[in-house]
Amino acid sequence: MSKNKLWKKEIIGDRENERELLLQIRHKEMMIMTKKKKKKKKKKKKKKKKKKKKKKKKKKEVEEEEEEEEEE
Repeated sequence: MSKNKLWKKEIIGDRENERELLLQIRHKEMMIMTKKKKKKKKKKKKKKKKKKKKKKKKKKEVEEEEEEEEEE
């Protein structure tokens, strides 16, 4: 093979490697982002659950107080 052909092959090989590396990096970034999103979603869910529990507890307390007042 001539030097020119070898040089072209080398450039093409480098480009393919570069593409692969970029794809791998992009994939890793996507995975990190999805993990962050899932974590955020989980936190939000927990917060919502906590709020619901508090509301329920307050509602129960109010009902109990009303019952006590009615009894008196």
